[in-house]
Amino acid sequence: MDPITHALVGANIAGLSGHGMSLSDPLFLGPTLASMAPDLDIIMQFKGDLAYLKNHRGFSHSLPGVVMIGSATALMLHFLLGGRAPLASLMLLSIAGALSHSFMDILNSYGVKLLWPLINKKITFSLLGLVDWVVMGVSLLGVIGTVYYSYFPVVWACAITTYFACRFFIAHKVRRYLQLSFSGEGALKQVVLLPSPFSIIKWDFLVETTGSFIVGEVLAFSLATKIRQTLQKTKENAFIQAALNSKLGSLFKDFTPHFHVIHVRGSSRHRVHFLDLRYFSEEDFMHSGTVALDDDCCTLEEFFQPYSRDRKIRLS
Repeated sequence: MDPITHALVGANIAGLSGHGMSLSDPLFLGPTLASMAPDLDIIMQFKGDLAYLKNHRGFSHSLPGVVMIGSATALMLHFLLGGRAPLASLMLLSIAGALSHSFMDILNSYGVKLLWPLINKKITFSLLGLVDWVVMGVSLLGVIGTVYYSYFPVVWACAITTYFACRFFIAHKVRRYLQLSFSGEGALKQVVLLPSPFSIIKWDFLVETTGSFIVGEVLAFSLATKIRQTLQKTKENAFIQAALNSKLGSLFKDFTPHFHVIHVRGSSRHRVHFLDLRYFSEEDFMHSGTVALDDDCCTLEEFFQPYSRDRKIRLS
């Protein structure tokens, strides 16, 4: 989620412990700063898009990572502010703030590797977009309200929990509607519902049948549906299998649980295209990649295309 929401959630965690907004109170600053700190993995961007996307929401968002980040935040504030609060309390609150970051990120479709290193898979509940205006607004009111009413953080916690429950039931209703709507499209394998990145009234969806992937969006309340693309599945062959075993194939299998593979036969080479089906922007999929192979299924070149088809990162 966005850093503003993370900070506001951390500030409300401080409020739940009885510490309202105060820039001189380490027990307010600890969870507030720690709630944003896991996204410091953005420093991987200095090594390029590939390094960042492979590592984002990895260690820094895992349980060991948030404990280390929360503890480091607490120690920093303890020394900078002259030990104005018990270190144990400051450390527990800061860890709670860092943990709230991972919990909020689990609620959107990108997910986090919370159980790393035991489980390397990202966990996601796909309930919230990258920016959720309700969570941001309610959390802002929670921080302001704490200045005037000591019980306000409890009101915030109840309101946020109620909103999450509503999102869950809306998602269930929309998913059931899509299952019924696309039941005539052939054998239905799965319906994946993804929160729209910036809209709280839209959901993106991915419908998989035995023969195709259908990508679109649906309004949460009217259930009006728009199909963006229908992609016919390519029958698996030796070239697709070779591409799946390539570096790019391994990258996509780790990067996204939902991708489509297209085999294009050329005069002197074959191309296998990978599409990450989760994110659709400006009439195209956000992340893609291509493997070029010769007639003997040997890899000639492979490149990852993050954010745009115009950006190419060659894989050595």
